[in-house]
Amino acid sequence: MPTINGAITRSRPWIPSMLSPSGQCSSTPLLNRRIGGLESAESDGVDRNMRNIPLSLVVGIVSMLLSAPAGAQGVFSGANLGAPTRLWSADDPLAGTNVLGQFLAGSTADSLTPVGRFDIHQNGDFFVGRVTVPNVPVGQRAYVQLVAWDSAFWGSSLANVPADQLGRTDIVRVFLTTGVFPDGAFNPHFTQPAIVPVPEPSVPGLGALGLGLLLVGSRWHARARRPAFRTSRWPPRA
Repeated sequence: MPTINGAITRSRPWIPSMLSPSGQCSSTPLLNRRIGGLESAESDGVDRNMRNIPLSLVVGIVSMLLSAPAGAQGVFSGANLGAPTRLWSADDPLAGTNVLGQFLAGSTADSLTPVGRFDIHQNGDFFVGRVTVPNVPVGQRAYVQLVAWDSAFWGSSLANVPADQLGRTDIVRVFLTTGVFPDGAFNPHFTQPAIVPVPEPSVPGLGALGLGLLLVGSRWHARARRPAFRTSRWPPRA
């Protein structure tokens, strides 16, 4: 072993130089080529994935973002699926086209107001498409109820219907959305159908009905007591 001033020294092992004559690491170009290849492969994969996204989905997302600004009013699907409207009781006939309906909605159960349009029933079913709830934004839940009435007695205006002549569902909560594709709309899940009551006759109406029956009865009684007249020939036949 070599010695310096009598002390034993250890020779350092030989390590091949990684530097090129220019001072750059000789493996740098190889690493750059490998890293560049990986980056190009990843970018190619991302490009292929982007090309595979349906154009309709992109358009739908953009439309939803543009049509639903902050604080936009939410909508729900106006239908009474699973709770068809009936007449008089839960076991009586389904409501027909003479029975109109309209949704009530609001931010609380005691602040319901008419929303959407009124329409007819078809075999108890009621559907009016998308219904907007004022003052309740997208992403919140609104309280919803369906009311129904007989237009043969009360006409087409909800304001003219007495409160005790309205059929009402139970009040349920519904999650509101934008209603714009690909965002759908939820319909309320009622557990109690609207039952349209039978209008009760008023006191003047009952009086008029009684008077009519009295007149008919008196005429029949007078006709029954009228004597019968017979015709005879004169002079009588021999």
